[in-house]
Amino acid sequence: MKKYLAFLISCVVLSVIITDCQSPAPKDPRVFDITYQTPGVDGTMLTASGIIMIPPAGNGPFPLLSAQHGTIFDRHVAPSYLDSCIEAQAWLMEVAAKGYVVVMADYIGLGKEGTTLHPYFHTQTEATATRDMIRAAREFCTAQGFLLDDRLFLVGYSQGGHVTASLQRLLEQDHPDEFRITASAIMAAPLDLTMLFEHHVTTPNAISPALTSLISNTFNWIYTLVPDPIEIFQPPYDTLVPVLLDFNHPEATVIQTLNTPPVNIFQPQFLETVSAGTNPFNAALDANQAFDWSPKAPTILVYSMADEVIPFAIGEKAYATMLDLGGNVDTINTGNIYNHGDGFLPALMKAKEWFDTFE
Repeated sequence: MKKYLAFLISCVVLSVIITDCQSPAPKDPRVFDITYQTPGVDGTMLTASGIIMIPPAGNGPFPLLSAQHGTIFDRHVAPSYLDSCIEAQAWLMEVAAKGYVVVMADYIGLGKEGTTLHPYFHTQTEATATRDMIRAAREFCTAQGFLLDDRLFLVGYSQGGHVTASLQRLLEQDHPDEFRITASAIMAAPLDLTMLFEHHVTTPNAISPALTSLISNTFNWIYTLVPDPIEIFQPPYDTLVPVLLDFNHPEATVIQTLNTPPVNIFQPQFLETVSAGTNPFNAALDANQAFDWSPKAPTILVYSMADEVIPFAIGEKAYATMLDLGGNVDTINTGNIYNHGDGFLPALMKAKEWFDTFE
């Protein structure tokens, strides 16, 4: 990737510090690093980071698009590490380069300001961290003379879809006057965490051991489900998992190290009680579901029938539930071609094509 003009922005005082003075090529989007304050799991204010991409030509007015990234195991591949974040690079070249201001939050614990664990699938902080990133981006654009029009788009893939749903629900229910959402695309999203966990335990694939371990380890950290991880994980995973899933290890290392079906990682009694719905973990999953609400802004759910990570049944359930609640929702089935990894770019293009219709 070319080097980009980068600024460190504090959304509290909006002080600007130049960190890289090499200007982008005339046809490249301009990329800025932003830091801002947002509440953590316990309400303590933390510093979080992200990036804002400005289209290459002129100062606007531009539509604002908040893109939420998918699961990462290493905080050093979050959007603020642009050269390492393939997902952010795709939004840069396919969307920001074509006229959208694109905002990407790293989320709490990830990116250049990540110092804590990331509260994975925790709907409250997913929503507030991205909400506050949008606020910081708006302040930045005002301070720097980049004009925004009245359009606000939300979009995310995989975990980013869960974040997008959590964000949209928060903005529509708590901040309808401050954030008027034009449209939202929730793509390959694990909106039903109970169904997601069960799927990866009963029909595991290469990502299942890491995914199930990350969800359970994170929720144990947030909710203190058990006093000792050995009540969740069999040895040696009771000591290995908390160290390995600290968001400082490359994904390849995590996948290779946890290279065994989840039934060999978790304690049998833990899985039995989770299956029966009687474990405290079930309540944690239920508290962070993101499908049982009614979208007000035009919303599309995008799923692939060939997705091995996010089963198509989750999309079907989410769509039916939202529709029954009166939601302004539609669905796009990308067919039986794309697995989870291959489905990202087609979903991105579907979302942008749809967003382009809102002029």
